[in-house]
Amino acid sequence: MTQAFAVGDLVRIADDLGPTMRHFVAGEDAIVVGSYRERFHCGPTDLYTLHLKGRGEVSWYQEAQLTLVKHAASEVLWEWQREADVLRAQHTDHDWIFQHPEIAPGPPAATLQRLADDLDFGSLWGPHGEGVDWYHNARLIHELAEPFLREQDKLGWFQLCVDVKRLVAQAREAGSRTEPERNDNHDDTPQQEDSI
Repeated sequence: MTQAFAVGDLVRIADDLGPTMRHFVAGEDAIVVGSYRERFHCGPTDLYTLHLKGRGEVSWYQEAQLTLVKHAASEVLWEWQREADVLRAQHTDHDWIFQHPEIAPGPPAATLQRLADDLDFGSLWGPHGEGVDWYHNARLIHELAEPFLREQDKLGWFQLCVDVKRLVAQAREAGSRTEPERNDNHDDTPQQEDSI
């Protein structure tokens, strides 16, 4: 089966993706990153991974949901990536983060990851890159940081980070010093049941 779209093609996503994809972005332009077969060397050629401006890569768009706008539009992707890099740099700058209390109700993803990094939390995506892990971890970091963002309290946030890291280190140290209790006085011989 021949692919309808090539890597780098600019496509338009249909306005209506159907009920099973209503949570997907619709009605916008995107760049084709590749078909499922191109990306994973198996499976269908009519399912695509797209790069959406300001969002990154999203998979599972069907060929019938896409319309070609322009062949070989990689320069559009490069421009989107440059714009994303500028925004990411801004959204991860502590001065910017704490000078914009309007982000407190819903900080950008890059800001949440930066705040997680302040706590040595690791990737919000978790060990397997799952969206459900990202959502759970992002909510956790957001709930912790929101009062500091709202009050523009950068120094308070940094103090909280120091305190949390100290408590985590103490808990790890205490955990490595204690071993589970062992009961060496147990008798492994089978017990005979009382006869009736």
